[in-house]
Amino acid sequence: MLHRALLPIAVAVAILLGHAAIAAAPIHTCVVTPPFTTFKPPLPLQPAPSGMFWYGAPMLWTQLRADGSAARRDKSWWWHPGFDGRVESHPDLQVAAIERFSNIRIGAPRATNALLPDGWAMLTMLDFPMAGCWDVAATYQGASVIYVVTVN
Repeated sequence: MLHRALLPIAVAVAILLGHAAIAAAPIHTCVVTPPFTTFKPPLPLQPAPSGMFWYGAPMLWTQLRADGSAARRDKSWWWHPGFDGRVESHPDLQVAAIERFSNIRIGAPRATNALLPDGWAMLTMLDFPMAGCWDVAATYQGASVIYVVTVN
């Protein structure tokens, strides 16, 4: 009977300790790559579609969502001046990501290509295994680009 009387006290203590542990847990914020950039891809590429922006460097660039998000399974498009998918059907594009707070790492599979209205692009798929703040890095022919996205 004494155990039954102590049960509400034990529950209250557990709840209070649980709230204290939650309050003490670090709050992680994800500062994503901002949509304002001075980078402009070489012509003949069109302006980025609505809700997207161009990001990168003169030798390697991509399109990112303006809100800084990425889907759990996300196509990753990349451009490089002079890239021709007829010559390089599986470009040596390396794309990898690391989740900032858990250190989980992923690598994208071998890239392929697509002929778009503006010319050739490289394409791979990012499969993020969990929500979080992800640093994504890509390299191709000595050029590299790094950006940060949030995955929900």
